[in-house]
Amino acid sequence: VLITSFLIPFLKEKFGEAKFKTTLQFVEMAVSYAEQLYGAGKGKEKKTFVLEYLNSKGITYDSEIIDGMIESCVLKL
Repeated sequence: VLITSFLIPFLKEKFGEAKFKTTLQFVEMAVSYAEQLYGAGKGKEKKTFVLEYLNSKGITYDSEIIDGMIESCVLKL
């Protein structure tokens, strides 16, 4: 609840709506794909996969910001 209540609006303001939406779409795709690839558990491997995927797409932000976006997407699953 805290993530969606505070982090998401903060990130939208910091990066701009369009850039935030694009980045969030990539994070959502990567999280979903990692879940399909690795299944339940294996959180460390899934997170590594997501971070590598985002990096390959040129998406690099402060690690706390990306961690928050990943956590938000995981909680939606």
